Amino acid sequence: MFSTLVFIFVVFLLQEGALMGATIVFALHQGVSPWTINGLFFLALAIDIWIGLLAGRLLRQEFAAGSRFKHWLERKTGPVRVAGAWMLMAISIADFPYINSAVGSWLGLSKRLVVTFTAVGDTIYYALLWLVVFGILELSPNTYVAMALALAFIFILTLLARKYIKRRHASRK
Repeated sequence: MFSTLVFIFVVFLLQEGALMGATIVFALHQGVSPWTINGLFFLALAIDIWIGLLAGRLLRQEFAAGSRFKHWLERKTGPVRVAGAWMLMAISIADFPYINSAVGSWLGLSKRLVVTFTAVGDTIYYALLWLVVFGILELSPNTYVAMALALAFIFILTLLARKYIKRRHASRK
């Protein structure tokens, strides 16, 4: 049981969507309580945000001068700077919490805003992931089929989202 919990925690630290969905299915099949799964998720989320805050602060200190990296990062984070914490929450739904908290910290947003909005955005994503898992478990009582369906469904959604983003990006040029 301990190795299952460690596995769940490591997957939640990595925050990869398809693997998280399959891991939730696996954990439920192993008899792990949903409360334990949620606790591990929020512990991993707190660690991810803390790492991101540290990385953002280090980036801010290291690249304070006019380096090419600083200019590149400013171009990439322009919309987040304008919209602030709300944009941070919106991209937290689809992105990794350690990246979002690093960007928020680098932009100089307060720790409270970065932690709150990154946690809210990632929690929304996590709740949607649970809905997908419950839907897949309803379709298939077989755990292995359910894990494969979770992986396939989230992978297909990721591919479709990537294709959509590429099209939008190509149409802007």
